[in-house]
Amino acid sequence: MESNYTLATKNIKVEEIDEIEAFDHFSENSIIAELGSSQMTALNLKFARKFSYTQSGNINLGFVENQLNGYDIRSNSIINTKYVKTFALLSSNNLGDNFSSINYHDYRDISPLYENLPNFPLNYGGAFLSLGKMKSNRNNQFSGNLNNIFKLNNKLTLKSFTNFLSDDFSNIQSNLTTISLPTEKFEISDEYNYQTFPQKWGQSVNLKYQPIHNFIIEGKYYLNDGRINYVTSQVINADLGFNSQQKSDIKDYYLETLLTIKVGQKSAIQFLFQQLSSRNGLNLLMNYLQPVNQNINQYLNQTYLENKFTSKWVKVWIPKKIIFETWFQSLSLDQELNNQGKKSSDFTEFRKTIHQEVKGNINGWQYLAKVDNVQLKVENNGMNESRSIWNMDYSVNSRILKQNFSVNYSKSINPNYRNYFVQDTLFLDSRNKRIDSIYMGIPFLEKWNVLFSNNQLNKFTYQFSFSKINNQGGYLTNNRLSNLFSTQKNQWFNLTTSQNQFNVEMAYYVKKIAVNFKFTGSRSVLNFVNVVNNGDLRNNKSISDELTFSAKSGFLKSFNFYEAFTVENSLFENQFNSFKNTVYKNVLQFNVSTPKIYSFLQVNSIQFYQGESFLHFVNASVDYKSKKTNIIYVFSFDNLFDIRNRTFISINDFSKSEFRNYLVGRVIKLGIQFSL
Repeated sequence: MESNYTLATKNIKVEEIDEIEAFDHFSENSIIAELGSSQMTALNLKFARKFSYTQSGNINLGFVENQLNGYDIRSNSIINTKYVKTFALLSSNNLGDNFSSINYHDYRDISPLYENLPNFPLNYGGAFLSLGKMKSNRNNQFSGNLNNIFKLNNKLTLKSFTNFLSDDFSNIQSNLTTISLPTEKFEISDEYNYQTFPQKWGQSVNLKYQPIHNFIIEGKYYLNDGRINYVTSQVINADLGFNSQQKSDIKDYYLETLLTIKVGQKSAIQFLFQQLSSRNGLNLLMNYLQPVNQNINQYLNQTYLENKFTSKWVKVWIPKKIIFETWFQSLSLDQELNNQGKKSSDFTEFRKTIHQEVKGNINGWQYLAKVDNVQLKVENNGMNESRSIWNMDYSVNSRILKQNFSVNYSKSINPNYRNYFVQDTLFLDSRNKRIDSIYMGIPFLEKWNVLFSNNQLNKFTYQFSFSKINNQGGYLTNNRLSNLFSTQKNQWFNLTTSQNQFNVEMAYYVKKIAVNFKFTGSRSVLNFVNVVNNGDLRNNKSISDELTFSAKSGFLKSFNFYEAFTVENSLFENQFNSFKNTVYKNVLQFNVSTPKIYSFLQVNSIQFYQGESFLHFVNASVDYKSKKTNIIYVFSFDNLFDIRNRTFISINDFSKSEFRNYLVGRVIKLGIQFSL
């Protein structure tokens, strides 16, 4: 079912399934599956008939902020035949179920090559704080997905995926920030409206051909093509007008070829070639009004090309117990950024890696050990650095005296060394933040993770975990802060950042009342260094503590509930400042159900900053099953208190910021859910 398995298992009728199979050490590559080197588990559904069709979806209409103009329509089609499985997914809404401004590059997670892509210096579209259903914003969206899986014969499998997204999204935001420096203290504010118009479509084709038992060839192709218009209107510090128009074009191509050859009863070799080509163009027009009259027009073009070749040898000495994997990999990538037709940045990297891995499960002891030797050469805008580096990753988990434990240690290159810097001044936003430095370095990331727990089926359960993260060398951002414009310089310092985090969870189940009581707590301590306005070096400590007490019932005569109360304390301190904040959260849920009716009520109460009033978010719904069990009528309420002006607080080592989002108010919907 690929990524649609949840959709399928929720809607396919029981009588359509003849048998369910479970596969341990599963791989879609049959040669690797036979070796038993995979750590995956999969379920296989055997259909009772050669053809089946499942249609499900929902239709909702409602009042949004006292206007009868809200709708949400979704359609899900699943067609199963002997040779083809098809998933057709369509949705359209204007109630705030917005995707475009949250994750515009959605399919990029599919390709591991994107982890190498240096960050593009400009963000696409607007961003807003969200918490569950509180992220509702007015929009006008249409999206569609068509996925086909063709099992043409025992030798050939073809998969195709097509998706399309169109949206019209707008919001109003404001922020007020108090900055405290050793020599001065001032406030900055912004009031702005923004609107985005993204359109995107993607296409991918996966092909697997196995002409003989010992040979498999696989190919993948992805295309991502999109454009987005982003319009803003802003007031800076209550007196300076500003507006902008941003047009972006994004196009990515990704190719992959994988050859798998079985060379013995317990071994195989693989050859993998990957190529990623990306081109991002951005046309930015900024206009400052009175009292500063200035127009800025920039056109940026980012090109990126990456090639990666990997050869791997998989050897199973003892099936499932001792498995060796050895591979060699070469990688080359080249990224250029052009500003107004002139090259502003050029980043290239050449890397060769020899990797050795051993894994398995011996008498309940599951282990994994990885060691890499990396030969790395980076050229960043005229600065060169070459390194020979050892990466390592070790882990083991098992049970001792009926207790579970796991230990993991790793040390590797921190990928943020791929951040690049432009040589010429580049304006980034309305406050003229710009990047104009080309410092670089290759940091290391060291991690320890330890976890200890008992069987989760016991009445009393517990889990303790500890993690320690050291970043040995990294980038330091040095901001020139002022009450109007800000100059951002990224400079390299040889520093060490350390973080310790401890988590504890304890729960007790009271059988007589069918309620599970749980206590969870965590403490995180982060030490880091920075410099503000080229002033004194600040040794910062950030401490975060969180405690949650919760109670969750089982099924108590058609009634169950969930209650959770959370306290969060956060602290930033250094030799100049100390900022503290306490956040209180409470979540209360009730469910009442009968054979015909299911009702739900949730109340979120949050105090985002100490001393501020609580905000209460109330959502409720009632579902009624018709005589035809495949139809459900739904009556729902969101944001019953109509709190449109919501305040969020964030703090760091030199400032406190207050953000306001003017989101969707009260929503009342009447709808139908169906499955045919």
